[in-house]
Amino acid sequence: HFGGIRSPPRVMNDRPLTLLDARQALGSYATNFDSALNQAVERIHTQGTWPGLTKEVDLTDEIVDGILTLPDPYDIMLAVQLNGAPRNIFPLAVEYSHAGPGNREAGVGGGDFVDLGLQAIGDEDDGYEFRRQYKVLFDISGDDTVTGLLKRGFKYITQDDDYIYPGNIGALKNALLAINYEDEADNARAEAYWKACFDILNQTTSQIRNGTQTTATFRVFGLGASKPTCFF
Repeated sequence: HFGGIRSPPRVMNDRPLTLLDARQALGSYATNFDSALNQAVERIHTQGTWPGLTKEVDLTDEIVDGILTLPDPYDIMLAVQLNGAPRNIFPLAVEYSHAGPGNREAGVGGGDFVDLGLQAIGDEDDGYEFRRQYKVLFDISGDDTVTGLLKRGFKYITQDDDYIYPGNIGALKNALLAINYEDEADNARAEAYWKACFDILNQTTSQIRNGTQTTATFRVFGLGASKPTCFF
């Protein structure tokens, strides 16, 4: 049994958390630590966009023949700018909607992006990998710059010097305990520890956002419709 809730050991350094750091600090919280940690981190990734998971990336060189392919290790584009101005990202289903514009060709369909989802990249000889792609509706020129706010995808953590995102010791401790209780089919305790894990991550997110101004954009659908913006 894993006992009551304990305070985790502190990692006394300023560098990002590695697998070795986590194993040294939290190794007593799981028997098969590396496996349990990967299960925990993958679950955390799927449940939110936490500090450390997003990055602003220049994507200009990732556009080939009107198709933007996200670079590794990112799995989704949350927002995008063209020359510093925000652009829309539409799901592919919009082109199939009766209220939508129909099919739009890359390079000739306007100034926005269409999410094509995961696509197989590569060939049969060298193997395939799956990357998310976007149809770029405008004709990009040599003077244009495309910048995206990207979310890091989950990658299996295997090497001692692999970084963990997000590297929050308290959240990881509770996630490990949740995994342990799930393995014991003790769902009530597992749920309690998952709640503690996400409470910590939400608090961290709130602290980072404290003092920043949030802008909400209300999207009005329909061709030619304007988009009022509210500041609060």
